[in-house]
Amino acid sequence: MRKCVELAQRAMGCTSPNPMVGCVIVKDGKIVGQGFHPKAGQPHAEAFALQDAGELAENATAYVSLEPCNHYGRTPSCTEALINAKEKRVVVGMVDPNPIVSSSGISHLKDAGIDVTVGKPFLSLWCSISVNGCFLDKMGERVLDTGGY
Repeated sequence: MRKCVELAQRAMGCTSPNPMVGCVIVKDGKIVGQGFHPKAGQPHAEAFALQDAGELAENATAYVSLEPCNHYGRTPSCTEALINAKEKRVVVGMVDPNPIVSSSGISHLKDAGIDVTVGKPFLSLWCSISVNGCFLDKMGERVLDTGGY
């Protein structure tokens, strides 16, 4: 997954309004394909990685930093590309918060018989920020209330 993030960072500042995404295809413990989403309107990371892997993508594991898209927009569905490539397993770094995707890509892959693993965040952070934008070292009594400070 670290390699996926490194690949995604190559497109820093170029993908808006899309997120930066990286994808690595691994077979028999070796990277056989890799790609990243370079620019809005361009193919997604999965498409470049599958193209790079070619026939070696069959029965391989795809590592993707963000849940594959499951809709057609300016580019085709990445879930369909992964299914058509006959991936054995897909490891997803995080669920896409975009309501258009939001777990539908994961569901579609599972429905196609692909083993899907979804990553967990490394940490959660709770903090308080003052009205003037400074981090506070104490948590007030209302900090956990909805709309708290």
